[in-house]
Amino acid sequence: YVRAVKDRTNRDFTPGYLLYRQLVLPARRFLDEKVQNLIIVPDEGLNHLPFEALVTEMSPLRWMVKDFNMFYAPSVTAYHEMSVRNRRGRPRRTRHLLAVGDPSFGPSNRSSSWISSDV
Repeated sequence: YVRAVKDRTNRDFTPGYLLYRQLVLPARRFLDEKVQNLIIVPDEGLNHLPFEALVTEMSPLRWMVKDFNMFYAPSVTAYHEMSVRNRRGRPRRTRHLLAVGDPSFGPSNRSSSWISSDV
């Protein structure tokens, strides 16, 4: 899909839609409708995937970047440290976190782990 997005002559973004349905859509039902910022912490091969270029609708063609302000962090620990340093001296406010981990990429029947919490 990364090659397809880079190819200016490509007009078939079906793989981007399928990836969206597999990687993002299952978690989206846990997000409040007011969520505007999405922080992506990709692992392994997903580090190369431009999540903002995933397709949320095929007709008319709609990119995920139209639905969220998207940010990336190298790890949850790094994101937490950056957040703590950024908040020093400011009143603490409740933040919500939806963490999705342990996705199944192979033929096994393992299901994803879902954790939703206040941070």
